[in-house]
This record gives sequence, C-alpha cells and structure tokens, in this order.
Amino acid sequence: MSAVGKGNTARFAVLRIAILLAVIMAVSVSWEYRQSKNLRPVIGTVINAEQVNPGGGGDNREFRIEYFAYGEKYILVTRRGLLDSLGPFCCLAVGDSVPIAVDRKDPMRAILDSFSARYPYTLSFGLLTLIFLASMLVIAIKVRWKRHSSR
Repeated sequence: MSAVGKGNTARFAVLRIAILLAVIMAVSVSWEYRQSKNLRPVIGTVINAEQVNPGGGGDNREFRIEYFAYGEKYILVTRRGLLDSLGPFCCLAVGDSVPIAVDRKDPMRAILDSFSARYPYTLSFGLLTLIFLASMLVIAIKVRWKRHSSR
C-alpha cells in the first residue's frame, strides 16, 4: 500500500471516530435534555456536611440538603462534583441555601441544580471529544512540520 493510501486510511479512521463521538454526544444531549425537562427548581438548605473518606485526597464531603416539594419534606444526600466545586457550590456550609432540581413525578429524585449535575454525560463526552480533537491537531501539526523540515 502506498504512503498516500495509508494517510487516507488514517484520515478516514479519525473521521469515523469524530463522527462516532459527535453522534454519542448528540444522543446524550437529547436524552439529558429530556430528563431535565421533568425537573423543577426548589431551594434547599444544607443541614449536614461530613467528611466521608478522610485522607483520601480532595474534598470528600457528603452533603445532606433538606428541601420541600409538594408540601413534603425531603433530604438529598449528595457529593459535590468537580465542576461544582469550581462554581457557586465551592464553599457550601451548614445553613447555606442551595438550588435543587426536583423530579416532578418523583420528588425524592433530586440533584444539585447545576449544569454539571443536569448534563454529566454530555460534559464527559464533550471533554473526551475536545481531548481527541486536540490530540489529532497536535499530530497533524507534527506531521506537517516533519514533512516541511524534510524538504
């Protein structure tokens, strides 16, 4: 097989992977969007924040958040995600008010009302796609540089 054939095969493989990642991301966006349409915002209050895995590295606190939905009191037990700790949930303490997203049909099903909590798969596949595209860009630049310098 000639060098041109090998290059085309590699390009098609990269294109297939990029298309696969785009399809997976589109499906995850669609699914998570439909899931989040069933959520309604409420305000909860942090009633407890305890260390779960001391010495495990990072912030391993588990939060208990009390909220009211449809006249009933519920408690959400959750950990803060990595992106949540960079945003408005970075300094949660007992007594803080927290936005919660509650399922309309099942009020016991609730999450922190943040983009990363509503769209975790989309963010994961988006990050994976960015890493893939960045690595392909670096490889393409190196190949062009190598071809250019060998002339």
